[in-house]
Amino acid sequence: QILTSWQTGTALGIAIAGAISLLVPHSWKFQLASSFIPAFALLLLVFLGSESPRWLIKKQRYDKAYIVLTRLRGNPLLAARDLVFIFAQLQVETTLFMRTDQDIIQIENQIPHLEPQVYRQQTGLFGYARRITQLFTIPRARRATLASFLVMAAQQMSGVNVFAFLASTILESRDESREPGSSPDKASLWLFFVFGIANFLSSMIAYFFIDTKGRRWLLMLSLALMFPFLLGTAFSFKATDGSPRQLGLTATFLVLYTMAYSPGAGVVPFLYSSEIFPQLLREVGMAWASAVSWMGAGILDLFVPVLIGKLTPTGLLCFFAGTDALALFLVWLFVPGTERQRATMEEMNYVFGVATRRHMGYQIHEVAPWCYNHYIRRRGGVYPDPLYRWSREREDMDSTANGPMPNGSADHDGSADARRQSEIT
Repeated sequence: QILTSWQTGTALGIAIAGAISLLVPHSWKFQLASSFIPAFALLLLVFLGSESPRWLIKKQRYDKAYIVLTRLRGNPLLAARDLVFIFAQLQVETTLFMRTDQDIIQIENQIPHLEPQVYRQQTGLFGYARRITQLFTIPRARRATLASFLVMAAQQMSGVNVFAFLASTILESRDESREPGSSPDKASLWLFFVFGIANFLSSMIAYFFIDTKGRRWLLMLSLALMFPFLLGTAFSFKATDGSPRQLGLTATFLVLYTMAYSPGAGVVPFLYSSEIFPQLLREVGMAWASAVSWMGAGILDLFVPVLIGKLTPTGLLCFFAGTDALALFLVWLFVPGTERQRATMEEMNYVFGVATRRHMGYQIHEVAPWCYNHYIRRRGGVYPDPLYRWSREREDMDSTANGPMPNGSADHDGSADARRQSEIT
């Protein structure tokens, strides 16, 4: 819920930007200069924030990390628990990623005696470039990288930044008599302000469901609801010929679309990406996930003005309705859910310990048939086993099918438990 406040603050900033655009003089020069006002406020407020406790622990500033955790948790005992948990997990993950037999022995026998300098030593040996490589070579990190890239791309594929960045361009295009490059009219500015207010208020819905229902569930529901509302917004441009009635119809669908976006596709991508990477690779992984998001936003900013003239606003929004549906399918197929019992950032190793191919098989062979029978054919039935239990059962079945190896060993690589640990690391 603390991380959810990030999207709420972002949505509030968009709403304030819309309000400032209404207050400054009606000229493109003043509209452009008005962005200085919220930027300057952010520059002042950023000094009130605290450092990440995990970053402080990595830098061995344990006293400051404890102060920050106490402020966040509101309880000294819980803060001390989190401090020890983060420290221990950081050392274990760092040593696991060394991938040598001697390091595994150290983990098994000397975990209480690991030196605090282990993380700094390894980051110094590997360097930033090596850690980027590990995002794609270590199976557990590669699954997290794929999932983070997909949820970030899904946010851009939903089409929301078409309104966030280019609302006045799209909304003014409904009036073909306007000259290109002219100052935005008041109606378009008011619609952008309404978009910002709806985005801010709707983001608060996530506080009630982000932990109880999960990130993946909320994101998929959001993408599914956005599809019809985006189509409604698209065809509202053809309902009438630029009349006030059309403006009201467009505003209605835009508000509904924004209410569907903000609690899920607005909140989840950055929240999900910030918690799924191992401690050793978290800053690198989050940086690359953010790069995917902002690269997509930059592409939209460059090409949407051109596409409006080629496709018309209706055609453009129908196109993004299609990409939204594609994003929903990709999230369903490739993005693992983070269940309530695996909620802490340090326990994500277990969530991403299941191979991607097994997750795809589970979705296709277990979840999809159940949804068809339950929701379409209206037949009862037991919900499929959780993914991680189902994956373990399949591993045991595969081991049994291969038969016992000589001397009672499961296979030449070790037991099923060893394979599961290899999947995690």
